[in-house]
Amino acid sequence: GFIRVRIDGQMYELGEDEITLDKKKKHNVDVVVDRLIIKEGIRARLTESVETAMKYANNLVTIDVPGQEEKIYSQNYACTDCGISFEELTPRMFSFNNPFGACPECTGIGYLMRIDEDLIIPDKDKTLYDGVKAFGASTMKKGDTMAKMYFESIAKHYGVKIKDVPIKKLPKDFLNKILYGTGDEVIDFEYTSAAGNQKIFY
Repeated sequence: GFIRVRIDGQMYELGEDEITLDKKKKHNVDVVVDRLIIKEGIRARLTESVETAMKYANNLVTIDVPGQEEKIYSQNYACTDCGISFEELTPRMFSFNNPFGACPECTGIGYLMRIDEDLIIPDKDKTLYDGVKAFGASTMKKGDTMAKMYFESIAKHYGVKIKDVPIKKLPKDFLNKILYGTGDEVIDFEYTSAAGNQKIFY
């Protein structure tokens, strides 16, 4: 059996000290499994004591070295301070080729495909009509294009003036919608063809 216990930080000897617990209060009760002097030849006894402590304390053991900070060790997959826990570690958690362990950003590929704004908009002193290289800026200068229709419809939807306004002065949120899309938000697009036919897209 055990000889000593520690209750709320106070040491007691079983069978000798009177122990009174308040049923209305939550107490911290530790069983003192062993007291050791660090020296050669105690490995076997130390191992046995740790295993005993783990057995009776739900895989937890407290090491209290005089003059040092008390330390808690655990075999559980949980934090002893906040209680957060997770399942047992398995190889799939560390495999890039498994959806469970793959990086959520690149999905295990190892790289991300993202646009380079400086390549698409090399000159932010220009307007959307003549500064967005990837959308055929040179063509937009000559007349109506699908890209021009997109720009004007999105600008109308969000109430942003784009004519004669340098790209660098446009709202960042609006520019992000031009470059990355509007998500699930529905926007009306009006387009007048060369024949004069007007079409509306959603």
